[in-house]
This record gives sequence, structure tokens and C-alpha cells, in this order.
Amino acid sequence: MGSWSPNAYAEPAQTLVFERTLDDGTVIRVHGQWFDGDMYGGWPGFEDWEPAAWCQPTGNLRVAIAAPDSINVSWAPWYREAKDGLAVSTFATGYIESAPRFGVVAQVGADVTSVTLTTPTGSDTAVPVSSEAGPVVVLLVPGPITDDLQLELERSSGTRTVTPSDLMESWNSPEFRDACQPPPPALPEPGEQPADAAAAEAAVRDSFDTIRAEDIAARLEVIDDGTGIESAWAAIAAGQYAEAAAGATFTIRDFVFSSPTEAWFRYDIESSAGTFTDRYGRAVLGDNGAWLLTRDTVCQDLALALAPCDPPGSAVLPPSAANDPRYGAVPFEGEAPVATTIVDGIEFSL
Repeated sequence: MGSWSPNAYAEPAQTLVFERTLDDGTVIRVHGQWFDGDMYGGWPGFEDWEPAAWCQPTGNLRVAIAAPDSINVSWAPWYREAKDGLAVSTFATGYIESAPRFGVVAQVGADVTSVTLTTPTGSDTAVPVSSEAGPVVVLLVPGPITDDLQLELERSSGTRTVTPSDLMESWNSPEFRDACQPPPPALPEPGEQPADAAAAEAAVRDSFDTIRAEDIAARLEVIDDGTGIESAWAAIAAGQYAEAAAGATFTIRDFVFSSPTEAWFRYDIESSAGTFTDRYGRAVLGDNGAWLLTRDTVCQDLALALAPCDPPGSAVLPPSAANDPRYGAVPFEGEAPVATTIVDGIEFSL
């Protein structure tokens, strides 16, 4: 018996961006398809916010490579704007035919007059072609896929040389988050300030650093309630995330005094186990005049290393997070609905 597989489909027509013929007879044809908005959509609940133009692709480039000994089709994303004037995608062809070639699609700025790709197996130079979306260049060298590549961009202001390490940046970096994600919930509005706000802020930051000191007693002295925390620290030290927790770095990114006796701050944690961003903490002025971190601030971080406090702490979030869909809230208008739950005779209202 035979079989019938109706897999044919009509691709939508696309604009021919350019065609390039290399010295060995290889023909590269690039078509483009552009969209009105970002390819991956927006952020539900943040319809009035827009990411930077280089955050998400707004189109595709279809790259067809017809070499004397191989043929292939590849794709590259297209952005409304190239970050720092350069967006690079790589592609490969000829592997099936045992004749590998390695290529680069580079979206460049209008001031770039030529681009050169150099790898251990070859070099290629081309002049960017202006398209309806912006200048683009496609380069191809013989040889396998490699990370050992270099791009030289000739400009009127001089030559810019870049390598993959120059182009790689974590999406968790502050620059990417600030440009490509909706702003985090705001800290509370500043209230009446301490008599010496600068000294008070320095004291809060010092307590925040002390919480990671080797001296356990010193750590406990900067927490308003140490219940269950020491045993959680011991669990981390004996657990699978001991090394990650010990090497973690904490960075305060925003800070405010909501009153003379209360401080709020937003911070990031970077560790070998992951990056945890836009976390919130509180500190209160103790009866002894020292600034103390709240128990919940400390416990929420211990829980990341699978060492929750006993009893557990609660996540620290500013009031502005109440309607933020990233924190499990559903956007609504008017008064916030109140949900009440009773567990073991204790009433919880959210």
C-alpha cells in the first residue's frame, strides 16, 4: 500500500532584500518579512508600556544559500533597532553534503561601510545593503561552526572590532531588564525622613551586609526576630546549595525611607545557582536605635536555598505589587477584592 502526505503549503511572499554572488559561485538570496509589532507579543497587564526597540524581533530574514556543492535555507531575526548598532545571528550550511560553511547575518548601523568576518578557516568582507528596515550584511566562510570568530566594522569614525563575548549579555543584567521588562513595582513613597537620612541608610546597608557575615551572633543582632532563622542557616550549610549561597552577591538597586522608623529597598541576588531579581526588603528601627532587617526579608531568601524558616516567613512586596500580574495578581479596576481564608482558626485576608 502507498501513503499520501499532504505536506505542501504556500509560503507567504516576502520582499527580496538583496542577492550576493561569492567568488566560488555561491549565491546568497535574502528575503525579508516584517511585522507591525513584536514577534513574541507584549506583557499582559502592561499594555501602556513598550520595550526598547532592540528587545524583541519585529521580523525575519530568510537566507537561502546555493553553493556549488550544497544548498540550504536559514533564518535570522530582525529588530526595529540593533542594540549598540549591531545585531548578529549565525547560520551553517553544507553539513549534509559534508561541505560545511559558516555564516553571519549582521544588522548594522547606517554609518557602517563594510563588515569583515574572520574565523580560523577563512575570511569574508561585504558592504551592507540598505533595506526598507535598515542596513544588513550576510557573510560566509568555508569551514565548521565556530565561536572563534571576529567581526570588523568599518565606519567613518574608525574600525570597531567585536567578538561573541562582546555581544553576549545576560537577560538578567540590569540593562536588559530595565529596557526589556516592565518596571518593577515601585517602592512606597518617601515619608518623613530620619534626622540623618544618609547615616540611617548606611546603617541599613551595613545590616544588609552583616546578614551574610561569618559570625552567627552578629547576623542575629541585625534581625528584628530571629525565630527559626539559625536552624535554617544550618540547613543551608549542610544542603546542596551551600556553595551557591556562600558565594552569592546581593545588590541593592533602590532604597527609600517610608517613615523615620521604616526603610524599603529593592535588590538582586546573583549566585551560581541562578539570578534572582527585583526582590524587596524592609528594615525597621529597633528600640535600641539600630536598624534591623525584618524576619520576612531574611526568610524569603533562605527559602530560595530550600531552607525555609520555621514558622515560614512571607514574601516581602510593596503595596504597588498588589495588582501586578507578575506576582500572581489579576489586574482590576476600582476597589481591590478581599479574599478571606480561615486555617486552624486563624483568619487571613488578602
